[in-house]
Amino acid sequence: MKRIISLLLCTMLMLASFTMPALASEGRNFNVVFTNGEKELEASRVVTTADAVYALVSNSRMHDLGFARWKPETNQMDILISDNVVVHGFGHDGAPDSEDDIALDHLFTNGNEVYAFDEMTMTVRRLIDADGEVAVSDILYSLMEEKYTDGFVNHVFAQEDELYLNINTREGKQLVAWYDLASGQLLGQTVLSDQLVKLSPYKDHKLLMTCYDSQSAYDPDTGETNPLDIVLLDLQTNESQVIAKTKTGDDGGVVYGETSNNIYFMSGSEIYALVNQAAPYVLCGYMPVQGGVYSRGALVSDDLYVYASSLVFVRQLQPAGIQGGALRISGFGVNEHVAAIRNNPQIDIVIAQSATDLAFTDIVTNMITGGDMVDILALYSTMNPLSRVFAKGYAADMSGYPEIMEMISRMSPPIADQLMKDGKLYGVPIYLSSNGLGYDPNTVELLGLTVDDLPKTFPELLDFLANFQADYGDEHEDINLFSNISSKSYLIWWIMNQYTDVQLRDQGEIRFDTPLFRKLLTAFEQIDFADFDPYERYGEEAWDMPEVSASFYPKESLFRIANDASTPNAYDINRSDMPLILALDEGIQPLVGISLQIMMVNAKTEHMDEAALYVAEYMKNYNAELSFALYPDLSEEVVNPDYETEVESLRSSIERTELALQNASNENKAEYEDSLQNLQERLAASDNLKISITKDEIAQYREQVTPYVYVTTNWQGEGEADFTSLVNQYRQKAIDADTFIRELDKRMNMMTLED
Repeated sequence: MKRIISLLLCTMLMLASFTMPALASEGRNFNVVFTNGEKELEASRVVTTADAVYALVSNSRMHDLGFARWKPETNQMDILISDNVVVHGFGHDGAPDSEDDIALDHLFTNGNEVYAFDEMTMTVRRLIDADGEVAVSDILYSLMEEKYTDGFVNHVFAQEDELYLNINTREGKQLVAWYDLASGQLLGQTVLSDQLVKLSPYKDHKLLMTCYDSQSAYDPDTGETNPLDIVLLDLQTNESQVIAKTKTGDDGGVVYGETSNNIYFMSGSEIYALVNQAAPYVLCGYMPVQGGVYSRGALVSDDLYVYASSLVFVRQLQPAGIQGGALRISGFGVNEHVAAIRNNPQIDIVIAQSATDLAFTDIVTNMITGGDMVDILALYSTMNPLSRVFAKGYAADMSGYPEIMEMISRMSPPIADQLMKDGKLYGVPIYLSSNGLGYDPNTVELLGLTVDDLPKTFPELLDFLANFQADYGDEHEDINLFSNISSKSYLIWWIMNQYTDVQLRDQGEIRFDTPLFRKLLTAFEQIDFADFDPYERYGEEAWDMPEVSASFYPKESLFRIANDASTPNAYDINRSDMPLILALDEGIQPLVGISLQIMMVNAKTEHMDEAALYVAEYMKNYNAELSFALYPDLSEEVVNPDYETEVESLRSSIERTELALQNASNENKAEYEDSLQNLQERLAASDNLKISITKDEIAQYREQVTPYVYVTTNWQGEGEADFTSLVNQYRQKAIDADTFIRELDKRMNMMTLED
């Protein structure tokens, strides 16, 4: 069968005579990627002027710091300052600055000028002059005398030659203080509304605020936040006026465009305009990532909306309203999503509600009616009947796209088989997981055992558990059998799931009245769980007994539940839970049940080509762990792409800690010495960081997991409540094994008739 599938895929590749079509022109949509010539850098502290975007750039560990600019006119980025940039927020090691250091805790603009504000010293300096040229000044002044020692600076901005600090106080209040930008002289301050969510610039000594509705902040029926008020605050009179409401209570990124006189805000990944500051709001743009209530937006050229989320996304605004829709997607990994869209700013994308939060019937209803239709969505094999989804025609056929088919043709057949029906491709994998049993190698050694001594089959495991107390427990009272209490419930469900998976794999149907299942239940009933599980001794009260937790959880455990063996990472030598791959019985091939999450395209989509391009780009950017699980031909170890950055980070921290140690007082020296020793030990062991997936991990994974992968389905279907009730009755000894088996088969027969 595997050979047939492989040949079928290859034949379809050869027959496909067309390629991914070119899509619409990019227009003035940009995905801005900052680099230092060697590596990509993340952007934060983003601010804008009339013709440029400025940002603090760094690697993911807040090193390789720099100050950068990007201009839409040329679509070019430049690192303007790369030496001596520091940040006193996240990532700062506490070492004193050198005289040449430039702190970029906050960036703000005034006209074409760009300034930096250092929250630790409350100092201001200019970085860019009125002509848009780099002109780093000395510190202009310090506001240290005005520092609010019981709070922190939440936001810094300027307008019309005045500097504004939005400050959160220890009492939970927010206030705004404003200063003459040239001199730093305090001009005034006021306490803001308790309902304030976010503050942003406006004009004429006025500010924009988003606030909770003072009369009704929450919907009493749903408990969700009601749409926010967009409020204009006059600092001269301290009067406020509600201009309009946002779309939802999670909206943010409010920004005012003085040239257009429009107010813009983000709702999820949609951008709305209040044209001439008046309701109703108008959909005027899309972002490929979601914002939130505390998001900050910005404008450049007054018609480009800017939002930063590792990359800087710039989108053309259309205040007159958007004609045509966007590609609506739901439920995917952040890193892969960003990688998929980074080179395709021409695709308008909306991040929809996660389809994994919806019942399958709701998804189908939306597909049939077109209501709130999602173009690309994610489904789990253990939650949704994939074969029925495909058979009913809910998923679009992607077999006409050669680039996608080529990647599918190289995938592991047990996975690829689940994505196809009648020779057509209806989904692609995006996530794998498993839920098995693991063991702690250190605990195995403490018991005087080796890995070879551990059980190889389910009957051997159940016998090991039944005799553990007599064989090992009395001599090792400091060791638990399982890492969690209520292990009986976990074990019976694990047996059930493994048994049903093996039945479906080997027989194509599920029957419980078999010699094998009876053998497993007989062995299960020999275990006295009260010997090692507090839940079986005390019942539900065990969860509320501090003495149980105090005596149970500090102990070492032999077995770990919920072990994930789906990727080579499972065999990392530093893990304390190595997979225990078992056969259901002697003579039966082991099985590693995999929960598969797939990406599928709605058959009713009006954006099929854009959807196929997105799917292909997403697949090209699978992470390394998932790639090994999907592609059995991969065998080369994976070099850690962040190795040099991590080592450089350690060396930089060592240098700064050594400098701090030289200047430390006697009472602080010991702390710096300990920190320095720890950093030096980590640097000495840094060779261990070079490889993120080793050859040994790959070899073990290929031997113990790859041959036995089986995609798990929801065998309980609509009968889940009934099966759960039966398992609980059997576990609590309310019914015997014969009754349990008889009722299980009766429910399975009913499901077959219903289907």
